[in-house]
Amino acid sequence: MVNMIQHHIQVFGGKFIAVEFGLVALLGVFLVIFSVMARQFGLVVVSIGITLNSLVVVGYGLQAINGKLGKALQSTESNRALVETLILSVTIILPFVLLILVGYERITSRLS
Repeated sequence: MVNMIQHHIQVFGGKFIAVEFGLVALLGVFLVIFSVMARQFGLVVVSIGITLNSLVVVGYGLQAINGKLGKALQSTESNRALVETLILSVTIILPFVLLILVGYERITSRLS
């Protein structure tokens, strides 16, 4: 997974990746706060995991900005990067989808 993240950074750039996953981490923080206020401690754990995973990717993006990762790759690598983007997006977004589904199920079960 680390190689995939580094390749993704090399194709799209460290700034883009840092901002992209920084926004996901910020959303994760809001989910942590919401989950704590709702006393849904299982969701707190999931939200913390999403936030921490996103922050690791932000760290790699910042390393790239500081020049600690290799130079940008040629555009011929973009097909591989698109597939990796899809994989990264699904693995980051899937916990959010599951969180929403669990929340919906809990709300509808309380109303019944």
